[in-house]
This record gives sequence, C-alpha cells and structure tokens, in this order.
Amino acid sequence: METIPLLVALVVLLILLLSGIPVAFSLAVTGVVGLALMSGGDIVGSVIAGTSYTAVGRSGLVVVPLFILMGMFTLHSGIAEQLFALAAKVLKRLPGGLAIATIFASAGFGAVSGSSMASVSTIGKLAISEMVRHGYNRGFAGAAVAVSGSLAVLIPPSVILVLYGAVTGESVGSLLIAGIIPGVLSAIMLTSFALFLPWRKPALVDGSQGRQLAEKAKAAGKDHQIEQMDPVKISAASVTRALIAIALIFLTVMGGIYTGIFTPSESAAVGAVVAMLLLISQHIKKPRVMLKNLSSSVWDTVSLNSMIFMILVGAGIFSYFLVASGVPTAISKFVVSLDIAPELTVILLLLILIPAGMFLDSISLLVITVPLVYQPIMDLGFNGIWLGILVVKLIELGMITPPIGMNVFVTAGTTKGLGVHEVFKGVIPFYIADVGIIAILFAFPSIVTWLPDLSSAVG
Repeated sequence: METIPLLVALVVLLILLLSGIPVAFSLAVTGVVGLALMSGGDIVGSVIAGTSYTAVGRSGLVVVPLFILMGMFTLHSGIAEQLFALAAKVLKRLPGGLAIATIFASAGFGAVSGSSMASVSTIGKLAISEMVRHGYNRGFAGAAVAVSGSLAVLIPPSVILVLYGAVTGESVGSLLIAGIIPGVLSAIMLTSFALFLPWRKPALVDGSQGRQLAEKAKAAGKDHQIEQMDPVKISAASVTRALIAIALIFLTVMGGIYTGIFTPSESAAVGAVVAMLLLISQHIKKPRVMLKNLSSSVWDTVSLNSMIFMILVGAGIFSYFLVASGVPTAISKFVVSLDIAPELTVILLLLILIPAGMFLDSISLLVITVPLVYQPIMDLGFNGIWLGILVVKLIELGMITPPIGMNVFVTAGTTKGLGVHEVFKGVIPFYIADVGIIAILFAFPSIVTWLPDLSSAVG
C-alpha cells in the first residue's frame, strides 16, 4: 500500500472539506494529488478523462434523473401538504398525533419522491408550525420532521438505493423492492416512539415546556417565537386526488418492477409522466402557476442531478486513486486476518459509516465508502442486497447525527426561530429507534431479502 501518498491525500481532502470546497471538487482534487504523487503525473490526464465518462456513462444511472424529476413534479404539486393536513385531521387527538401525522405524511411523500431533503423542507415548515400551535415542545416537533424525512432515503423509489446499485453492480430493481418492508418497519417504529414519548412525558405535547422556554427567552430579551403558517385547507376532492395520486405513482413504479412489466428505467419514466400529469391536474385552473411549477420542477431536477453526477465524477477519480494505492486490497487482507466471527467483522466495517456520516452528505458518503467495504463483506459470503439496506439505514442515522446531521439543519432552516440544538436534543429517542431497526435487520436478513426473492420467483 502506498502509505505516503495516501496520508498526504487524506490531509488534502480534510483541508478542502473544512475550507468549504464542494465535495465533488474536493474528491477530484484529492484523487489528482494522490495520483500525481504516485505516478509523477503521467496518468493523471487519462484518468480524469476516462473516469469523467465512465462514472456517469452507465446506463443504469438514467434512473436517477427520472426519479428526481418524478419527485420534483410531486413536490410542486402540493401533495405533501395535503397528506399532512389529512393525517393531522385524523390523528391529532392521539398523544403525539401531529408527530405521527408528520411521519405518515413523510412516508407517503417519500414513497413517490425518494428525496429526504424535499420531504423535510416541504412538510417541515407546516408541520412544526402546526405542532407548536397545539402546544408541542419545539425540539420534539423538529425531531419528528427530521427523522421522518429520512424515511424517504429508504422507502422506494430511492435515489440512494439506485446509486448503491450503480456503484456495486447489484440489481436496482431488487434493491428498490427490498426497501419496502424495512421502510414500513422504520415508519412503524418511529410512529410507536412518537406515540410512546408523549404518553411517558406529557409535557412534550401539553404546552408546559413551551411556556417555560418562552418565559426564559422573554426574561433574556430574546425572540423565542416560531414562525407561524396558515393551516392547509383540505377538501374531499383534494384529499381523494392526493391519495389516488400516491397509490397510482407507487403502484406504477414498484408494481411494474415487481411484476417484471417494467425495467427500473422504464418504471421511473412512467412514474415521472404520472407525476407530471398529477401536477397539471392540481393546477389546471391556474395555467400560469402550472407552467411555473413545471418549469421549476425541470430546473430543480437539472440542478440536483448535476450535483449528483459531479460527485460521482469526483468520487470516481478519488476511488481510482484508492484502488491504485492498494487500499481495498489492504482492507480485504485485514478482514481475512481477523480471527473473529464474520458478523462482527461486518459490524466493524459498517461502523465506519457513522463517523463519516457526521461530516459528509449521504451521496458522498455512499460513493466514497461503499467501494471500500463492499467487496470485503461479499468475500465473507453476505448478501449484497441486504448490505445495501443496512448501508442506507446507516446513512439515515448520519442524516440526524451531530455535528452535521443534514436533515436537522434543513429542519431548523425551514422554520424561523427553531434552533439546531433543540432539534438534535429531540432526535435522541428516535435515534435509538433507528438503531433498533438496524439491529433487527442485521439479525434477520430474510426481512430484507424475502420480497426480492419472491419477485424473482414471480418473474
């Protein structure tokens, strides 16, 4: 293993990331520096040219922009707000009912968007405003939004699962199908905690903690008010359209993949068309609004997809350097030399994702770490689909883990007056719930593999 170039490259990467340089460029520059130190610059040009094509030229990646476009059409249709308003109306009388409504709405929206950030930013502002209006503790309200948003990473269609398939070569269709049961289990676990915590500690939802904090803030001369939004008005027609739309998009995409009628790429294309028709139907009486939302959906897709593909290029150059320096081989040899149970080895390798997730966004974390741990774990005889779901669950944890915790920052950023520290504090019990789900999926792999195996049998 090339120790000196590797150490220098890691120092360069750390400096670039701490300097605020975008991850894609940080990875690319680090890879170039490492390769230059190893080869004297002889192969750097050819690696940049070749990797820039191969990293994004795989046919399987066509699913990514299509799923993003489907999510953006859904986002701009207003369906997320309708889902929350319906769930809130039905569940608000339960202890923690509005938090449960937030989780249900996020799970439903995640099932047709696949975007965690979109879920948090869309539902967050409205849900937190509504919960605080009903006396919920601010941190608890923010935590419910942050953790429920992470469901969109796992519940198919999921861009992260597609990227995992592209990086490892695993079947994208099987990965998407495998995410269904763990996604439902995660939603049930989070819902149970959202119900149990207020029952165990009524102050979370009865307004007493909010009044105490407001009095302390007033005494200190600080503004403690959460920005309020007008409640979303729902009608029977709008709710019916929203529910039909979610069922139609999800069944079209996942049903088509499960039955073998569509390939993942075809199902993503059909799903995007259905989502576009949904947006048009929602704003058919307001042509200007409809055209504006259609345009915004396309431009948002271009922007997000460009960012993802740039990260793939940067990660491709960085990964080429890691392979050339012998890191994957060294890890494989180290794993083989360990005189411990294979399951414990997998745990040790996957634990790398948690500290890395504190500083990297989910896509960067995936494309950097998975190539390093995938092959050693496969050599131990484990299932790649099962590993993919575990990786995504750990990425979920990273999205609510300090100091970065992207979902926590987005949640606090969508609601004026809500502090990041409040959300991090409220997230702790839900963090425990997610760890519990990961433990269950680790102990019982068949929970993950049953549906993909059944799908193969049906096909």
